[in-house]
Amino acid sequence: MLKKQYLKNKPLCKVTFSLPVEAAPDAIEVKLLGDFNDWQWEQGTVMKLSKAEYTITLELETGRQYEFR
Repeated sequence: MLKKQYLKNKPLCKVTFSLPVEAAPDAIEVKLLGDFNDWQWEQGTVMKLSKAEYTITLELETGRQYEFR
């Protein structure tokens, strides 16, 4: 799931990515990969585990399209 929040002062958007724990029940580490980190596992952003989901919030430039997985 995605949640977007556009910043008023900067051409950025805070995007929160979330993944239910059920999608990766045995995962030791979950990372977000995309064109914003060259699809590299080593550069992937580690998602934090809360009670029911993994989440991460990134600030991304507006006016572009992004691909992620």
